[in-house]
Amino acid sequence: ARSRAPAAPEEKLDAGQRDLFEKLRAHRMEIAQQEDVPAYVVASDRTLRDLARLRPTNRTALLEAHGIGPAKAEKYGDGLLAVLQENEKSRPPAREDGSSSELSLF
Repeated sequence: ARSRAPAAPEEKLDAGQRDLFEKLRAHRMEIAQQEDVPAYVVASDRTLRDLARLRPTNRTALLEAHGIGPAKAEKYGDGLLAVLQENEKSRPPAREDGSSSELSLF
């Protein structure tokens, strides 16, 4: 029997990252349905969490995310980058001190 390495602990996403992760998941589902493949073939949840944290702005930066190599960057990169770019447009602007205008509870 093959033993599996333990899964890496899921890193917590902040509210903005979770929102982006959900947008990326919706995009992934659309692509998977169009291509008639399971969603994980397009990208794993771990990949989408990485993208939500890294917020890459070009194909080269996409390659830094877990699970994205040259083939996936070529095939799915434009769509993923479009979701990321659209999300950046809808984010609240940063303040001059570098903090976000989002409410912080702690």
